[in-house]
Amino acid sequence: MLAKSIQEAMPMIEEKIPHIEYYSYTGKDVPDPLPDTVAASLTKIPHRPLEEVLWNASSATPLNAHKQTMNDKLYYIFTSGTTGLPKAAVIRHHRYIWIGMILHYLFNITDDDVLYLTLPLYHNNAGTIGTCQGIIFGTSIVLRDKFSASQFWDDCIKYNCSVAMYIGELCRYLLAQPKKASDSQHKVRLMFGNGLRQEIWKDFKNRFNVKQIGEVYGSTEGNANVANYDFKEGACGIIPCCVPFICRLVFPVTVIKVDTQTGEYVRDKNGLCKLIKPGEVGEIVGKIRPDAGQAYPGYVNDEATKKKILFNVFKYGDSAFLSGDLVEMDDYGYLYFRDRTGDTYRWKGENVSTNEVEAVIQKVVKLSDCVVFGVSIPHCDGKAGMAVIADPNRIVDLSSLFTELTKRLPAYSIPLFVRITSQIELTGSFKLSKTNLEKDGFDINRIKDPLYFLDRKVGTYVLLDASLYEDILSGRLLL
Repeated sequence: MLAKSIQEAMPMIEEKIPHIEYYSYTGKDVPDPLPDTVAASLTKIPHRPLEEVLWNASSATPLNAHKQTMNDKLYYIFTSGTTGLPKAAVIRHHRYIWIGMILHYLFNITDDDVLYLTLPLYHNNAGTIGTCQGIIFGTSIVLRDKFSASQFWDDCIKYNCSVAMYIGELCRYLLAQPKKASDSQHKVRLMFGNGLRQEIWKDFKNRFNVKQIGEVYGSTEGNANVANYDFKEGACGIIPCCVPFICRLVFPVTVIKVDTQTGEYVRDKNGLCKLIKPGEVGEIVGKIRPDAGQAYPGYVNDEATKKKILFNVFKYGDSAFLSGDLVEMDDYGYLYFRDRTGDTYRWKGENVSTNEVEAVIQKVVKLSDCVVFGVSIPHCDGKAGMAVIADPNRIVDLSSLFTELTKRLPAYSIPLFVRITSQIELTGSFKLSKTNLEKDGFDINRIKDPLYFLDRKVGTYVLLDASLYEDILSGRLLL
């Protein structure tokens, strides 16, 4: 708007000083020294020394058009939209400072550090947690406009980075790169973020010689945040649950028990939720207590916000934010991510974890992108598993894949369908998107990629043709 208004005003200025040239707003390179005609024109523009203007400036406090508070909206951040459309979440001033400050001190980041950011600033990790380190605490930040797996460590060496952020599948992409000397010649002591899979945690740390990996758990819109601040391998955070009663009263985040068969929240005889015990899997929730600074800002859309709130959690009338994430807790209170509540499906009367199947397939096919989801089949209860593997060079051996899956997964978890594609769409936060793939299902009329079906009689995946497709739809082929 400023540039536009100046451009609109230029004809009037040129009328008074006909031979002026303006460079800043026309895209011209500014010459040094300025041409004589321009220099002469500038002398005709009224000007006063800056010191004189400052000396004579009023000392009165400027009038406020609006009295700002820490609870005001700072900006909106859109969720990544891995299984649906992104939704606008509200980020307030206090959240920006609070979440950045917590991680700053938990991970001992200082103003002597240099933080490498190659994540999109329009998402919460880089845009809030990352930028806060520079804006609030003075840590130097190196920005790269686009992530490059091949240049990541070279950049860290070039700019003397000591801290870096990751998210989603970024660490897996780095691990999939050919080994080279710069893998361990950098000075990065700490990497922090979320989404580092437990299966590759140790390999990543050892190969790249990163001494500390700080996994953070949280969501853009939620109030349930925990961190692995003592760098326990594989953990996404810790809750001090050795004293459950104190934890319930003081700690704002907890894990409630979920029936793994029905997905329902387990309640006691009084109708209140139960905390999980070590070795159990439950859902992370964040207690909503606006008076204690534990509000749930939610989304811009009120209906979407209401769907994420559970009532009567630990006492009648209270409420909590539902994260949708299932975690397992050990004896010390460390939490290990297991799955999303929406990322499981039932087949043959059993629950299948898409996260588990994806991790196994990626291990077998050497870290290629892979997503797993359930597809509905006529005349069948539940959903059958489908894996979509990114394999642009068509090098995946499907017979070997099936053999390896039988060694590592129960029979009901092995996908019935495998789709080979050139690439899988990524969200802005490096998460693999399932939305369009789920819409395609196993419909050979929509899918142009090679699509295979598991023929257990021959012990391998076979190409799904029109005849086999009709047999599955009609129920002639018993599954």
